[in-house]
Amino acid sequence: MSLYADNLAFIAKHNPAVYRALAADAGDGADSADYLPESDNFIVRRNGMQILLHSEFDREREFDRLLQPVGEADKTVVIFGLGNGQVLQALRRRHPAVEHLVVIEPNVEIMRSFLAKHDFVESFSVFNKVSFVVGQSPEEARKMLEGLVLSLTFAEKKMAFIAPIAYRTLYADYHGLLVQGTLEAIRFHRVNKNTLESFRLHWLINDWRNLRHVSPDVGVFRDTFAGWPAVIVSAGPSLKKNMHLLPEVKKRALVIAVGSAISILDAHGIVPHFRIAVDATVENRPLFEKIDTAACPLLYNDHLFHEILPGYKGARVQMTTTNNDTLVPLIFSRAKISSLPVRSGFSVANIALYLLVQLRCSTIVLMGQDLCYTRGKLHAEGSWDEEIEDRYIRKQIETVDILGNQVYTDKTFIGMKKIFESIIADSPEVKYFNATEGGLAIEGAENVALADLLAGPLAEPRPVTSTIETILAAENANLPAKAEKIAASVEGIAGEVAKIIEYCRSVDRQYIKVHQLVETGVNRDRVMAETKKLRTLVAKLDKVEYYAKVVKPVFAERFEIRRGAMDYKNDDWRRQWSGEIGLLRLEMQEIQEYVLRTQALIEEYQGKRRLNIVFE
Repeated sequence: MSLYADNLAFIAKHNPAVYRALAADAGDGADSADYLPESDNFIVRRNGMQILLHSEFDREREFDRLLQPVGEADKTVVIFGLGNGQVLQALRRRHPAVEHLVVIEPNVEIMRSFLAKHDFVESFSVFNKVSFVVGQSPEEARKMLEGLVLSLTFAEKKMAFIAPIAYRTLYADYHGLLVQGTLEAIRFHRVNKNTLESFRLHWLINDWRNLRHVSPDVGVFRDTFAGWPAVIVSAGPSLKKNMHLLPEVKKRALVIAVGSAISILDAHGIVPHFRIAVDATVENRPLFEKIDTAACPLLYNDHLFHEILPGYKGARVQMTTTNNDTLVPLIFSRAKISSLPVRSGFSVANIALYLLVQLRCSTIVLMGQDLCYTRGKLHAEGSWDEEIEDRYIRKQIETVDILGNQVYTDKTFIGMKKIFESIIADSPEVKYFNATEGGLAIEGAENVALADLLAGPLAEPRPVTSTIETILAAENANLPAKAEKIAASVEGIAGEVAKIIEYCRSVDRQYIKVHQLVETGVNRDRVMAETKKLRTLVAKLDKVEYYAKVVKPVFAERFEIRRGAMDYKNDDWRRQWSGEIGLLRLEMQEIQEYVLRTQALIEEYQGKRRLNIVFE
C-alpha cells in the first residue's frame, strides 16, 4: 500500500469524520491547491485570489511570527491551516510544553497532499492529544470548535489560536467565525464556572428538596407540539406594545412565559400555557407570592429554589437541564425513568428556546426580548420587581435597536443574544420570528409585528390548553409508581454516600499517619510507600458512581485551578510532599463536608430528620 493509503486506513479507523471529508469528491474546483515540490509550497486559488501559502525566502521567520501568540503556559494550540506541515516541527521545537494540538484545515486538497508525503502517526505522535476539523463549512467548523473548547480540561483551556496570514486572507470569514466561536466558548465556560462556584450548595439543597415533589417530565410532550407554532414571552419593555394580543395568540400557538413576564402577564389578567422557572435563589420568591399559581402549569428545573414548588397550586412539570445538573439524571437512569434533557443557557428564555426546538415546534416567535434597556427600562410595566429594577440595570454598551434608536445593553444581554443566534443557526428546520417590535436584532429571526403573524403563521386554531390538560391528567396516575422508583434509587445512593464519607475519613487517617512519619524524619522510601496507600484510597472514590458522576464534577475545575497555582518544583522532597499531599487532604476535606451535607439531605428526603436551612 502507498503512504497515503496507509494514512487513510488509519484515519478511517480512528476519525471517521475526517475520513469522510478526505474520501469525498474533489468538488467543483472553486477552492484549489497546487503543490510546488521544488519549494514545498502551495498555490491556492479561491474567490479570484491566487496566493502562496508559505514564504519563498525565510521560513524560520515565517514560523517565528506565526507562533508568536503561543505563550509558555499554553497547553492547547489551535492551528487554522496546516499548509505543508512544517509548522508542526516548529511548534514542537519552540513550545515543547504544548500538550493538545487542534488542526483546522478548510482545504481538503492540502490535507490530502500532506498525507501523501508524511506518516500521519509519526507526524502527530509528539503531541499527547490531537484533534482535527477537515473540510467542514465555516459554520460547522465553528460549532465543532466551540464544543471542543467547552470539553477541554482547565489546563487545556490555557490556549492559543494561530493562523498563517495566507489562510487569514483566503478564508477571512471562516477565520473570523472560528475566532468568534472560540471566544464565545471560553466566555460561556467562565460564566458556567463562576455560576457553579456561586451556587454549588444552593443547587445541592434545591435538588434534594425538590426531589420530594414528583412531577411528570417535560418529555411527556415530546411529540405533542411537533409542527405547531410556539411563542416565548419575555419581560422586555417592548412587551406592552403587543401583550394585548396574547389571548388570541393562545388559541393558535403554545405560549410560554419566562422570568418576570410571569408577573407582568398575571398583572394584566393574561394566562400563558406554561410558566418556566429555574432560579435557584431566594431572591425571586416574591414573584410567586404575587401571582395566581393555580392558573397555569409550571415548568421547573431541579435547581429551582426549593420553597416554590410546595406553594405552587397549579400543575407542575419537571425539566432537567444538562449543564451542572447531575443528580436527577443519575437517579432517573438507575430508576429507568425516561426524561427529556434540555440544554441550559444565559437565561431562562434561552432554555425555553432549546426546549421548543427539542419539542419540534415548526415556528417559534419571540416577544418582549429587547436584549437592551429600551427607553432606559429593563421590564415592561407590571413586573414583580418593578420598584427595584434599577439595581439590575448595567448600561455597559451603546448600540442601535431595530428601529434605529440609540440604546444601551450589557454583556449578559449580548450573551443571551449569541445563544439565541446559535440555537437558530443550529435548527434551520424551524422558522423564527422576532415579534418584540423593538430591541436588538436577533440574527436568523425575522422582525415582524405580532398582529401580522396572526394573519399568517399563527392563523390556524389549535387546542393547546385541552391537549396539555389531557396529557397531564393521564400522567398523574403514573406519579405514585415514579415516586417509588425514585425512593428506591435514593436508597442505593445513600449507601454510596456513606462509602464516600468513610473513604474520605480513611484518607485523613492515612494522611496523619504519613505526616507523622515525615515529621519524625524517616527515609523517603518509607514515606512514599505509605503515600501510595493514601493515593490508592483516593482512587477508590472514582469507582463509586455517585462520586464520579455527581460529586467530582462539582469540584473538578476548582481543584484543577488550585493545583495549577501550586509550585511543586522544590529540591526538598519533604516540602514538596507536604505541598502535594497537603493539597490532596484539603480536597478530601471539602468533598467530605459536601457529602456530609448530602447525607443529611437524603435523611431529610427519607423523613428521618428535619433540617433548618436559611438561604441568604
